[in-house]
Amino acid sequence: MMKLKWLLRSLLLCISSIFVFPLLSPAQVTFNKRFDWGGDQLGEQSYNLELTPTGYIVSRVGTPPIYDNWRMGFLMIDENGEVQGETAYLDTMVYYSIGWANSGDRNEQGEYLQAGNYDPIVPGNYAMLLRYNEFGDTLFTRTYGVPGKIYAGYQGIFTNDGGSAIAGYTTDFPEANTYVQCAYLLKYDTANEVEWIQKYTGQLKAMSARSVIQTSDGGYAIGGNVQYLNQNYVPYDIFVIKTDAAGNEQWREYYGDVNSEFDAYLTETYDGNLVFCSLISIPTSTQSKRGYACKISIEDGTVIWDRVYQSMRSGNVSFIKPIELEDHSLVFAARDRAPVYENGEIVAYPNAGVLAKVTADGDSLWLRRFIWDEEQWTGGYFWDFIQTPDGGFIACGDVQLNDDYPSQDTWVVKVDEYGCLVPGCHVGVVEQDMQVGFKTYPNPATDIMNMYLESNKVVKGRFVFTNAAGQRVYEGNVITITPENPTTYMHVVSHYPRGLYVLSFESDEGVVSEKVVLGSGGG
Repeated sequence: MMKLKWLLRSLLLCISSIFVFPLLSPAQVTFNKRFDWGGDQLGEQSYNLELTPTGYIVSRVGTPPIYDNWRMGFLMIDENGEVQGETAYLDTMVYYSIGWANSGDRNEQGEYLQAGNYDPIVPGNYAMLLRYNEFGDTLFTRTYGVPGKIYAGYQGIFTNDGGSAIAGYTTDFPEANTYVQCAYLLKYDTANEVEWIQKYTGQLKAMSARSVIQTSDGGYAIGGNVQYLNQNYVPYDIFVIKTDAAGNEQWREYYGDVNSEFDAYLTETYDGNLVFCSLISIPTSTQSKRGYACKISIEDGTVIWDRVYQSMRSGNVSFIKPIELEDHSLVFAARDRAPVYENGEIVAYPNAGVLAKVTADGDSLWLRRFIWDEEQWTGGYFWDFIQTPDGGFIACGDVQLNDDYPSQDTWVVKVDEYGCLVPGCHVGVVEQDMQVGFKTYPNPATDIMNMYLESNKVVKGRFVFTNAAGQRVYEGNVITITPENPTTYMHVVSHYPRGLYVLSFESDEGVVSEKVVLGSGGG
């Protein structure tokens, strides 16, 4: 009998290990945070995000109230998005800026790089490469430039020999080769001294490097944009340059057509080739943009595949920073705009952050949009993102001011592996026999209400927030949702009285509602 009980107990333990433990595994953390740097109302933006042993560190710039020039600094947050510390670099005689998308790097020793620009009062603009630790403390700073010339720094990386490199553009070039600017790659050695600089020019072309990676052969791949100066309409194309370990050009290719493309952000894939992501104008309008990704041969830059994704309307911005996952699928961050209607007419395109996942062959798997409110010229952009230890993703950027929250802030969003800020968005929220559905998170909420909205058809409608007395305390603008564009809308609720509310989405298809509690803690 004892032996039988032991066998039964062993069998139950085996069954539990198969069926119960996965169900009890901790959920992936998601959060949506905005960080106001010292009460500033304008000018705060974050462009780079890196993992630390206790959370994340965000590079940001902003305009403090008592200075005319921009400052820069670092924001440290834990894995739940709570502030651990912050640093700032202020100088009334210097204008600080940093590369505007994925502009830094982290090495295996836990040190960090940030590329940017150092612009003193004297004429000239100097490329800046700053090395710092997980606490935002500066280890050293290097600037490079020539008085009266521009050296703009857009991305800095650690190199495999223990040194570092920075890419950007400069006006310090041979007059015979270009009229405006050329791309450059500047290499520092292990002693943090200049080892070499290479410049990449083009006749009647203005070239700007925006991204650089070191490839597995020890060389570099540089991506950016090129502008043709001998045409009435001045379009942009994408360029990719492959170099050897000393920065000597091995090949160069331009990508694009008669429409305007923009930057190329690069990664090396598992098979040794390159993928870049960017933006492309659709043939019928230079104002309507679409996300673009392209895989090319590392041997000569020939196209292996390219894909154009869902419509974007964001001007000269692009998909940024492709990340290859273990299964060789790819994830991108991007910026988008969604139409807002008034009396049947489009009146605005609020800014939106985007995360998109595609297969190893570039076929779309999902695309998530994140929009702050729906007012004209509100919203926010993503400028960088990384994969997190729990398999999800975290993005940083900036969110603009609006009537309910008069401050432009650093914006950080943590999502799960499916790109969901509102858990469960990947399985759908539209109930049977309905055309529209939404779900809020967190509930109870404290500071921000996140509302995931999707539909089975094209629907126009608006969010309405009603208090317990039946008063409408918030009415959003009319928005359009489609089956292809499920979206998470976000609204600041910290200024509303605490209590019970009803959130509704009102459309021609009817009204769907959910009870929401505004609490004093959490969320």
